[in-house]
Amino acid sequence: MASESEPILMAPYASRPLDANTESIRLVTIEPELNQDGLLICGLSTATFAARPAYEALSYRWGDDSINKKIVVDDVEFNVTENLWGALHHMRNKPRRVPIWIDAISINQHDIPEKNRQLRIMPHIYTRASTVLVWLGAAYSAIDVNADDHSGSEQLMNMMVTDGYWNRVWILQEIGKARKIQVCIGGGEALDWNRFIRWVDCCSERSMNRGGPFNLDHLQRNKYNGSRSLKRLLETHADARCKDPRDKICGLVGLSSDGHGFPMDYSKSLLDVWVDTVNFMSRRGLLPESCAERVAFCKLVRDLLGADELGTVGGVVQFHNREPDYSLFDDYDSNENDEMARSAMSLPADVLGVVNSLGPSATELISSLDLTDKWEAELQRLHPGELDTAFQEHDALMQCMLGSPNPQPADLASFDNHRIDFIGTELFSYLSYYPDDEDQPMSPGLRESWNHTTATPEEPRLAILRFRALNGTTPFKIALVPPRAQLGDMVCRIKGFPMKRVVVRHERCATSRVNTRMHVFGTAVLARDVMAETTWDEEEVQGAYGMNALMDARTFYALVFGDEGTA
Repeated sequence: MASESEPILMAPYASRPLDANTESIRLVTIEPELNQDGLLICGLSTATFAARPAYEALSYRWGDDSINKKIVVDDVEFNVTENLWGALHHMRNKPRRVPIWIDAISINQHDIPEKNRQLRIMPHIYTRASTVLVWLGAAYSAIDVNADDHSGSEQLMNMMVTDGYWNRVWILQEIGKARKIQVCIGGGEALDWNRFIRWVDCCSERSMNRGGPFNLDHLQRNKYNGSRSLKRLLETHADARCKDPRDKICGLVGLSSDGHGFPMDYSKSLLDVWVDTVNFMSRRGLLPESCAERVAFCKLVRDLLGADELGTVGGVVQFHNREPDYSLFDDYDSNENDEMARSAMSLPADVLGVVNSLGPSATELISSLDLTDKWEAELQRLHPGELDTAFQEHDALMQCMLGSPNPQPADLASFDNHRIDFIGTELFSYLSYYPDDEDQPMSPGLRESWNHTTATPEEPRLAILRFRALNGTTPFKIALVPPRAQLGDMVCRIKGFPMKRVVVRHERCATSRVNTRMHVFGTAVLARDVMAETTWDEEEVQGAYGMNALMDARTFYALVFGDEGTA
């Protein structure tokens, strides 16, 4: 793929390049005569917005890409879809006074950097056009809009109102941004939009279908009543159609009143576009405030982009932090105003336990009786007063591993994320682990803990948790955690997400002996999550400490869209 500095110059665009540093467009002129082979002839010219060019813009549906017709553009044979071919011949027979901007011809569709730049300015292209010319298709040329009796055209009119044109994502932007609209319908001159709507309204007075053009007319007339927020547009037009799932976001961003600055890039994966959308909206405060509504909206965005095509993340997720790391709410950190940090989403969480001992992986535990004995001895040492419930969790986990061809009860998945630090009060000073503190590498509560050196660093490993609830018990004693987990990491439940656990790492702040700097490190699976009789109360954990965990969109994705039953 070419870089921004290395545009792809293909005929007929080689002689009409667009300067990447200048806001410019290509305009199409349609010649009145066909060439000797009977092909329609078009010419290209370039224009800058600074020159205030007079032009019109075509709004049409591409149609079936597999059916192409040949035209000539700047002496080069050029393929267009059948629907555009019909529009070009219509305009040749009924010439326009100024050149016209047509996306399929004006943009080099094979040059992704150019396409990205042109799509970013698409709203301006349609706003600055003197007229947006709507082409519905050659099928509607037989309609007589001047007839007093509309009964003869009723069938065609009903077909037109339900035409797929009206439900295309880019059409919403093209009509919504237009200053003046004319519709090519019937054999006469193009109709002004208001007259077209009156005619459709008159013809469809006996019809129950009030969609199609009426929806777009409503969008035009109510552009200043909040209907053009990005969130509202994505929700309202979730059923709009497009060829590329990225269009669902990019097409509506251009129409929105609060989408300026969105990082539009068609070279990105669908997941990257989802991440960009969520981070962009989070950074600008455009996401719903409540956790449940926020999650529902982020699921909607994922559905718009193709849902399962983005993939899911299952099992214990080992996050790989992208450099540099970011801090949030830390007055001593120079990066506190970084855009990624300001994109962070806050989710309420309960601390279920703190990693007090790190044991072997599932494969190691099954393979070595000596390790099994050491693991059980450590479990006995840490939970002497609750051995029955401790070994109930242990036995359930062992049964799960022994009864499966794969001893791992949870898959391991890798996931790139941004580390976003947040500040909280020191919760477990007696368990805290400070590997960078030479004077106090770990607190007394962890010095005697078992920290097994695993020989299978690609697998999740077993961990023994400690956390005293108000009733004096430790509700959750065993978990599977990422292989790079450390003593003192906290396993937390995100409220409202059954079976979703995150691992939060906390490190003492260099500037404070009271606060800790924390970040989401990975995910975990509790032994009680894999027990057949999962009957423990998901609603409340008695005496659990509540906190808000901050994370970037990728971490949020791994949490929300992980496979059911695992984190």
